[in-house]
Amino acid sequence: SRFTRAWRMVQRNRIMTVVATIMVVFGTSILWLTMLMDQREQAVQEKADHIRASASAGAEESALADFISGAGGFDESTIAVQLQIAETTLGEGDWGKSKSLISGIDKHIELALLQGDENIRKFLPSLSARKVELIRFLEPLLNAEVDLGTSATARRELIHYLEDKDAMVVKNAAVVLGRSGGGAAVFPLADALSLWMESPLYLDRQVDLRLDFVEALGFTRHPDAIAALSGLGENPSLILGLERIRALERIATPEAKDLLQKLSKWSDQVRVRRGAAEALRGWNE
Repeated sequence: SRFTRAWRMVQRNRIMTVVATIMVVFGTSILWLTMLMDQREQAVQEKADHIRASASAGAEESALADFISGAGGFDESTIAVQLQIAETTLGEGDWGKSKSLISGIDKHIELALLQGDENIRKFLPSLSARKVELIRFLEPLLNAEVDLGTSATARRELIHYLEDKDAMVVKNAAVVLGRSGGGAAVFPLADALSLWMESPLYLDRQVDLRLDFVEALGFTRHPDAIAALSGLGENPSLILGLERIRALERIATPEAKDLLQKLSKWSDQVRVRRGAAEALRGWNE
């Protein structure tokens, strides 16, 4: 009948509409994925070009850039060898070469991850171990008896590691900087403390290292650290408030005593008020 033919036509049109919609959606998805891959490839290439053009780029960095851009053979076995060489050269006292190797491996892994090579993560623990070894090696070089150029270079390297992607590396760098003392250590530690809540480690993984920065500021025993400790406010978390009291006890300046007096009176946390009062009693004894 005429009605049946009309109904079948409507049904065919519906089917064609659904098929057309699926094709459009599928095509759009393919286009979006292609654009995403192109953007990622462009980011990788730009990073490689940046490394290649760097004024400080050495042979390791050039080989890395060639590998990332597809022009070389900087493979995973090379990373393992470079990690071993970095450990050996540091043991021989050549921390500059070890640092250069570690930096090249760090960039390689960063770029490989950007390319989507998740297997490269297996090298991260060894890389972090090499960084911690380097940090500990640098500590004696911060001593005032060492020439100023070496001391400044070592301090810059430690400050760089305050922004590392591994929490253990950041902790070690903070502690060593704190123990080195002086205003040169206070300012990078104060910046790290004030900006930590905006760091990738906190935003992406909720790793809170403010306690370590407060402890390191106490290790400096420098009066400039008081401003950073005061910047925590009257009522940070309990554990952070108690660590601040210990830091103020270590600094032991009149400014530290003034802040302890304020905390003993105005903190909303009973344990903090009590701890500050006990610190003041020990101060007067």
